[in-house]
Amino acid sequence: MASPPGSEQERLEYMLNSKRRALILSLRWANTHTYLLQEEPAAISFLEELYGSVSNDSRTLRGLKDLVPDLEKVVKLHSEEVKSTKKKTLIRQFSNGEERLQKKQPIRNQDDSKLP
Repeated sequence: MASPPGSEQERLEYMLNSKRRALILSLRWANTHTYLLQEEPAAISFLEELYGSVSNDSRTLRGLKDLVPDLEKVVKLHSEEVKSTKKKTLIRQFSNGEERLQKKQPIRNQDDSKLP
């Protein structure tokens, strides 16, 4: 991939703007698909890794600092929800003696299609 032309300052601005756009997109995705985050451990892992990377980058790129608290809120909220959901599910399964808890769940990419 070719580097953007220009001075060192222009390259830093380009990098900062690219990272900000990716971070804003990730935050919008997380806010739009809240229910998926509770069902998909990979989504939470992605957000946790993104948070770690952005936290590190924000030390040198001050333009990212304003987005770090928003990402931190999203990660903490969904990490706690996943933990509490797992505990509640296990308690309900144990108390009801059911092997599987029957509930409505969103369709995920890896689910088998039941349609013809």
